[in-house]
Amino acid sequence: MRYRDSMINYEKDDYIVSAQAKSGLIRGFAMRSTALVEDARHLHELCPTTTVALGQLLTANALMASDLKTDEASLTLNIRGDGPLHTLLTVGSKNGQVRGFADPPAVETIYTEDGRIDIARAIGNGTLNVSRDDGLNRRPYVSSVELVKSTVAHEIASYLYFSAQIPSVVLLGVKLSPDGVKHAGGMMLQLMPGWDDRLADWLEQRAQGFPEITYWFEEGMNPHQLLDLILGDPDIKYADPARAAFRCTCREERMLDNLFALPADDIRELIQDPAGVHVNCHFCNKHYHFSQDTLSAVLAARTAGQGD
Repeated sequence: MRYRDSMINYEKDDYIVSAQAKSGLIRGFAMRSTALVEDARHLHELCPTTTVALGQLLTANALMASDLKTDEASLTLNIRGDGPLHTLLTVGSKNGQVRGFADPPAVETIYTEDGRIDIARAIGNGTLNVSRDDGLNRRPYVSSVELVKSTVAHEIASYLYFSAQIPSVVLLGVKLSPDGVKHAGGMMLQLMPGWDDRLADWLEQRAQGFPEITYWFEEGMNPHQLLDLILGDPDIKYADPARAAFRCTCREERMLDNLFALPADDIRELIQDPAGVHVNCHFCNKHYHFSQDTLSAVLAARTAGQGD
């Protein structure tokens, strides 16, 4: 192998890697996300349709977020549609950590004529909303595109081309078994400044003839080898890989902050309940309970701190 060894088990672990090829004119990202998607399926009790849809969006988020500039930055992908599956929301960071949920978590499975789960019909008409937060306490950059009613991969590629002006090939796959997620992963290939029509046509033809990502994982290939295979460049240059995982960043202090972002009158009304307040995190389903005494003490401290 021409890539640097690390603590990652390349044949089993979920990880993401990026590379440059064709004299720097193509940038590629590839990842295995099998355990990550299985964690999401199990945590949210997803049905087959939502497992595939959310799994592909989680993978896409990790691929795109790996290009963020700082560890504090984050990327949010939010698909909203008028179909039975009306919300898919994921948040990712540069280090391969992503989280997300589907609403509702279970819908009726609809199949295409060739026997695939029909994600486009499950989502329906809607939008893909993308928010980039640079982590510097500035207003996030938000953009939106209408869904083209195709696969999640095509929706992401359409956004990158029409909103970010980045010609891209996006390949995403989730293969299920009776026990859960058997294989999951993806690739994103982008043309860099200086590309010409000949290179664009070559990349398009390579992608069109490329079998599904999950097929290659079934054959025992890893993300580095996928980039080797599709790009065919002996001078490909890899960056250091990063582990990928479904990981929520919620904590008690953050949930309290969310509660106290409510209007003061609403907070005082909540505090009247002797049972306290129960809050669930949408991303990981972790349950938080704040007693009446805790809420009263926090309200008093914050009110004093504001000089009221």
